[in-house]
Amino acid sequence: MATLNIDAKSGEIVLGDGLRTQKLHPLWLRERSLNADVFDAINHQRLYEHSDIPLDLSVLSADMTEKGILPHFLSGNKRPK
Repeated sequence: MATLNIDAKSGEIVLGDGLRTQKLHPLWLRERSLNADVFDAINHQRLYEHSDIPLDLSVLSADMTEKGILPHFLSGNKRPK
């Protein structure tokens, strides 16, 4: 059974399967996000520049869904609204 945890120090998602673990960095995850709120509905281009992603980005929580991992991000000390 797969496990999903958040590394509190690095803000990374840690996936495990009992034999090995894989860490997913928050910046890597954010750059590859397929969420509808980051793409233009008509031309499907990103609505931000990669340089706009804050370097202190971390994963606050994440859910495993049928479609994959859904991360919830936190930037710096700002709490989500």
